[in-house]
Amino acid sequence: MFKTPRRKEGHARMRAFTEAEETLLISVTRQWGYDDTSDLFIFLVDHGCRPSEAERLVWEDFNHPGALDHQEQHPKGPHATPRVSEALGRLRAKYGYLKGPFAWYKRTHTRHVWDRLRGHFTDWMGDECVLYTFRHTGASRFAMAGKTEIQIMRWMGHKNSATTQRYMHLSPATMEDMAAALAQYVEPQRLRVVQAAA
Repeated sequence: MFKTPRRKEGHARMRAFTEAEETLLISVTRQWGYDDTSDLFIFLVDHGCRPSEAERLVWEDFNHPGALDHQEQHPKGPHATPRVSEALGRLRAKYGYLKGPFAWYKRTHTRHVWDRLRGHFTDWMGDECVLYTFRHTGASRFAMAGKTEIQIMRWMGHKNSATTQRYMHLSPATMEDMAAALAQYVEPQRLRVVQAAA
C-alpha cells in the first residue's frame, strides 16, 4: 500500500473552482500544448491529492489494490474516475520509462503555465487561485455530493475535523440543499398536524 507522510494543512487561500472554471483551465492548458500539465490538473482535482504527493507517485503504486492510497492510514483504494484513468493511460504511454506518471513534473514549468493562465483569465483568476485550489475543489465537491465530514476527512487525510470543515464552507450549496430537504420533510408533517387538529 502506497503511503506518504501526512502534512499539516496550511492556511492556504481557500477557494474552489467552479466546473466552468476547471473546464477552462484544463482545456486551455491542453490547447496550448501542455498536455502533461492538463493531465496533472485532472489528477489533482479528481483525486484531491497535493501536488507534492502526485510528484512522488511511482508506476508500481498503480499495480496493486490500494494503488491510489497516498494518505498515511487513510486508504483511498484503487478507485479512479474515468478521466483520471484516461490521463494515467496517456502518461504511461508517454512516460512509462520514468519512475512515475508525474516524474516529469517541474515546479518552475508548472509555475510558468500557471502564470500564463492567470494572465489569460484576468477577469476571475486572481492571486487566490493557486495549484492547491484543485485539492480544495475536490474536497468541496465531496461535500456538495453529500459525503459526510468523516468520509471527507479520511479521504483527504486530514488529522482533525477543523481542517475538513474549512472545505465544507466552500460548498454553500450543500447547506441550501440540506435546508431544502428539511423543508420538504417538515412542511408535510406540519400540514398533517394542522389537518388532524381541524
